Amino acid sequence: MIIGGAGGVGSMTVQTARQLTDLTVIATASRQETQAWVTALGAHHAIDHSKPLAAQLAALGIDAPAFVFSTTHTESHVPAIAELIAPQGRFGLIDDPKGIRYHGVQAQGVSIHHQLMFTRPIYGTPDMASRAAS
Repeated sequence: MIIGGAGGVGSMTVQTARQLTDLTVIATASRQETQAWVTALGAHHAIDHSKPLAAQLAALGIDAPAFVFSTTHTESHVPAIAELIAPQGRFGLIDDPKGIRYHGVQAQGVSIHHQLMFTRPIYGTPDMASRAAS
């Protein structure tokens, strides 16, 4: 599941996930035209992030996703993510949410992965020359 699937990073993630994985790609977008956009990019399903996410997944007959990637407004989506993510799932985010509390994900053993595109050059990591995902 990609929260903010119609944005710049989200739209690239939809395409990458669809082309390089066998995952069912679910992207969120709040307007009809942006939902059409993410499905045109390759998302199997588009749901509205302004409405309850778990209920929309249930209506589609989709089990709890093992991977959730949030591109924006993560602090407002954490309760919904905690409700729907699979136990021992992986939750990635790229924004810098203020005052975020990860209620509900600790008991599920969810791993949380923050990503900043400048981490490699800032810290001179050993994989700095790699274009592969970390």
